[in-house]
Amino acid sequence: MFGIKRALSLFRTTSLLLNSGRGYNNYNSNFRGGYNSNRNEQQPYRQRGNVSFGGNNNNNVNTNNNNNDSFDVIDFRGGSNTKSKSDFAMEMENIDWSIESLPTIKKELYRSKDENELETKLFLKQHEIQVTTDEAVPSLMLNFTQTPFQEKIVKTLSQAFQTPTPIQSVGWPLALSGRDVVGISKTGSGKTLSFILPAIQHILSQERPSTYRGPNVLVVAPTRELSVQISQEATLYLGKVGLRSSTLFGGASKSLQVRELRSNPHLIIGTPGRILDHLRDGSLSLKNISFMVLDEADRMLEMGFEQQIRQLFQSIRPDRQVLYWSATWPKKVQNLANEFIVNPVSVQVGDNELTANTDITQLFSVVDSDADKPKALLDTLEKIYTERPQSKTLIFTMTKTGADKLSAYISKSGNARIDSIHGDKAQSQRLRIIDDFKRNYIDILVATDVASRGLDIKDITDVINFSLPNQIESYVHRIGRTARAGQTGFSHTIISKTNSSDVEILPELAELLSRSKQEIPDSIKEIMPKQKQHYNNYNNNNNRNYNNRNGGNNNYRNQRSGPISFRK
Repeated sequence: MFGIKRALSLFRTTSLLLNSGRGYNNYNSNFRGGYNSNRNEQQPYRQRGNVSFGGNNNNNVNTNNNNNDSFDVIDFRGGSNTKSKSDFAMEMENIDWSIESLPTIKKELYRSKDENELETKLFLKQHEIQVTTDEAVPSLMLNFTQTPFQEKIVKTLSQAFQTPTPIQSVGWPLALSGRDVVGISKTGSGKTLSFILPAIQHILSQERPSTYRGPNVLVVAPTRELSVQISQEATLYLGKVGLRSSTLFGGASKSLQVRELRSNPHLIIGTPGRILDHLRDGSLSLKNISFMVLDEADRMLEMGFEQQIRQLFQSIRPDRQVLYWSATWPKKVQNLANEFIVNPVSVQVGDNELTANTDITQLFSVVDSDADKPKALLDTLEKIYTERPQSKTLIFTMTKTGADKLSAYISKSGNARIDSIHGDKAQSQRLRIIDDFKRNYIDILVATDVASRGLDIKDITDVINFSLPNQIESYVHRIGRTARAGQTGFSHTIISKTNSSDVEILPELAELLSRSKQEIPDSIKEIMPKQKQHYNNYNNNNNRNYNNRNGGNNNYRNQRSGPISFRK
């Protein structure tokens, strides 16, 4: 018996080490130099020599074992046309809610008749916000003292921000009214706090049972990165009022998540698949969920999570309150909302037309072929860092292999500290790279669309589309990684005249530019198809058969040899 206990103890210790986020070298033997855990010894790049791309580069080591330098296929859009069958396609057991003993939900936490209707109308018009409701719009919360939140939360908000964002001023009273809410808002608008703080108030307002019944709030997000971002933002405020949360996503230790769930969390944040994993394993019950949030519902449907979302709704009491947030409002998203949401209040920033953030200056380079894209990319980077040496750049590719190859190519061209993230990298490694990017240990990050949502880094100045995405919505979310929280930013897109995937999306791109009040460049007009066509390439490009886990370079912590430059 003693030997069994000792073996179990050793297994748990080993699991903690492998999943702590510091042991990422166990996942990638090609990372050189090891992880330096003492970050205080490292100085952010803005205090060092500037980046240069003037020849030999001793600081960056190309760790990509693929020596193929044929960059005309650096981001090939191949892959299987067959969609893999979901692990969660099995039917969930139907629950007879009529025989369940459930506590009464206290939903209405705020009711204040709007005493200044004219001021409200002017505010909504100024910020292009439309509210559709069969009742009077409750009083807006234009400052933090008008909220019913706990004093510690109000104090924390006041120290961090001057005033609520427009979507918070409108979203808080609507969510606290107890009604279901459908929200359509661009990324970077502050919508995370617009649902997290009402969720906390909801938890605090419910009757406390003598025994733990399960979590009160469920927040569902499409990706691991977005789940982590929401969790990080929520943790600060949960801690102020003594509440706990658990974050559940794939790619992390399920046993450690089970341990978290045993601490009786009040709020669950996670991706659909992993939440259902724990539900089926019996480590999680959703019967007590009375407040549910779907964040970026459009992205979840794009990723094929419709079946999992339906299963989650089946597992939650039917009289719950639902907040359904989406950055876009396509028909499929509307249909799902109509099926599961009861008489909602609708709040929309802007109109139904897809628009890009007008604080982003969208720039374009048109080249003859894909083989010309790498040079155009270096020219773009050279221009960025010559004009604005303190820039922080995010580059998007379509494929995992393309991200690693492009990162290695840029690394060989100069001394910028650079790394890449994509779905084949271990979660602990991805989190470490994102954290280093936030803390300015990385100048340039190359990523697949895994970073197009959920990457909330306020000081990204430039986004580059090395390859255009298949859907215009993805383009909007990509460039939305810059110009966040009221700042300005730049997007740069490299378009190949001979790449049909690039050319096919140009009519929609031109419409987007017009709606975003930006001029359509003549170079795009010249190669744009004369008649708008509709393409659905999702199934053809969603499943990438690449498994390159060894790309990457963490030597960006070394000191650069001079200003950032991309001159050959």
